[in-house]
Amino acid sequence: MEIERLPRGVPQRLYECWSLARASGTTQMDCDGWLEGQFGRQMLPGARYYRQGSLVFKLRHRGLYSVESRARGGRNFRCLLAGNYPLISFVGTSGAILPWLTIHGLFSIDEIATLRLVEEPLP
Repeated sequence: MEIERLPRGVPQRLYECWSLARASGTTQMDCDGWLEGQFGRQMLPGARYYRQGSLVFKLRHRGLYSVESRARGGRNFRCLLAGNYPLISFVGTSGAILPWLTIHGLFSIDEIATLRLVEEPLP
């Protein structure tokens, strides 16, 4: 699946679903917590393959990854798959979990080339 061809409306639809759940009182969670609750416990088979430019890489649902860059150094992030759509949450240097982001334009080709799985998803 080409990163640039991922449907751009998915994050907006997810936000709208959360907003409706919040307005109806079905959830009291913030959007990040709601996303984690909706998709975090799902068991998705194997990995999904993505392409950015000529580079193909795979992401596992609930996997912990690292990437390296000269400008930013090493960064760790978690992956959450909402169907085929990958969401990324960086882990701060203090271990703080940062908000979920979309993957569009998030990594350079050089960073993706350094991508490695740090921790397998928990069963």
